[in-house]
Amino acid sequence: MGGPDGFDLPLTGRELNSGRPGWGIKRNRNPADILSPVSGVITKVNPALASSPGLPEQSPYENGWLFTVHNSDLKGALKSLMAGEESEAWLRGEISILEDMIEAVTGPLSTDGGLLMKDVFGNLPALGWENLTRRFLRS
Repeated sequence: MGGPDGFDLPLTGRELNSGRPGWGIKRNRNPADILSPVSGVITKVNPALASSPGLPEQSPYENGWLFTVHNSDLKGALKSLMAGEESEAWLRGEISILEDMIEAVTGPLSTDGGLLMKDVFGNLPALGWENLTRRFLRS
């Protein structure tokens, strides 16, 4: 979908609920809700994102964090998340679906599969923001 132009982040102290909208992103004035993968309470929000929305892509493990969440049952929260081969299989399936969506707009892809472009929505707006967010963000 490309990097967001902005974020709609929750306030410190707000409770997140797994599987429910927890925060949002904006791209070319198109909003999208992001479903929270875990439940918990927001303990800190990254203030740098207001002026630098590209930080999560540029520095995801250092300066590009969005917020921190406290969950009193960390072990339980982690059980519902995918890891290892399960997440790899899921990701391969999602990529296949995206490739099918791209092919429906552009025609057949290269026989070797090619490489997905970095900014799919920016390069292929015909895919549709609502279509992409509904399918891949489930929002």
